[in-house]
Amino acid sequence: MLVSRSRDGELITQIMNRFGIDGVRGSTSKGGADALREMIRELEKEGARDIGITPDGPRGPRGKVQDGVLVVAAASGLPITPVTTRVSWKWQLPSWDRFQIPIPGAECCLVVGPSVPPPPSKDPEKFGPTRARLEEVLGD
Repeated sequence: MLVSRSRDGELITQIMNRFGIDGVRGSTSKGGADALREMIRELEKEGARDIGITPDGPRGPRGKVQDGVLVVAAASGLPITPVTTRVSWKWQLPSWDRFQIPIPGAECCLVVGPSVPPPPSKDPEKFGPTRARLEEVLGD
């Protein structure tokens, strides 16, 4: 899972580790290129595992797919499977991403959307159609 190098990212990494989820630290503003290369290397290994990237990055704007997820998909040739959550009762933070914290007892649902093929080219100038499709799927 790609996690920011921020103080909040450190807390998230510690929580993920308790559930056996490894984190790769980096973001669009700090260490992003190194983190993406590390994720691509992981995907190239035999028996590779799934990876996770927040597509709108650490600063947004909300719902706008940044290049990172598209770079990894183009380099690996693997599709992007969008995953989101729905929560019945939650605290919603007044942040740009409207971060949600489920209230104990809330019903939580994991929503998996249709896979989106990787960009046909590694050239970021040609990511437009894939970016648009992914934003469409995530917006549903």
